[in-house]
Amino acid sequence: MVVHSTNPILFAVMFKRPQPPDIEIIATGGFFEKRNLKDGVAHYPNVNESYINKSLSKALGPPVLVTTLFLKDSSNITDDDRRLISEKVILSPLPRIIIVHGTSTLDVTTRFLFNFGLKKTIVLTGTTSGFDDRPEEGLFNLGAAIGLVQALPHGVYGVMNGRIIPPMSLRKDAQSGRFDTASGEHLLNISDRT
Repeated sequence: MVVHSTNPILFAVMFKRPQPPDIEIIATGGFFEKRNLKDGVAHYPNVNESYINKSLSKALGPPVLVTTLFLKDSSNITDDDRRLISEKVILSPLPRIIIVHGTSTLDVTTRFLFNFGLKKTIVLTGTTSGFDDRPEEGLFNLGAAIGLVQALPHGVYGVMNGRIIPPMSLRKDAQSGRFDTASGEHLLNISDRT
């Protein structure tokens, strides 16, 4: 049977032609990429050994482009690094960007990018626990970011702990490690069913 269609999406699905990605994931480090050595000292791997690539290689999600910009603890990320991140986002031909970032200064980078007013959907996420120790939080946050970057309108968002948080309200509670807003209100809360 021959099927004719002028719909390129239908054609791609029917003939299993790989679709080009429209999401770019930019790795910048943080706990998501740290590895623990036997002596308990954390370090970053070679940039070709990203946990993001490893995690997504087994997932049945949409096609994504993964780029490692640098791997740093976010407490060591400078404004020069943030300018490098913003240049990468601006120059990316893709409309949806996820930045995997350390959580210590995720809020600072989120607000930095917000000030550019880009016509893209940009989501920043990370994890508060090492991927070797507890991968669940990182995978949960990355999966939420992948789904939400496809659904949210243009803008910059923090996506952590099942919450979509606007950049100017994003803050990390130092005691619990959870991200929240000063008012406790979110754009959407996907972890609570109340």
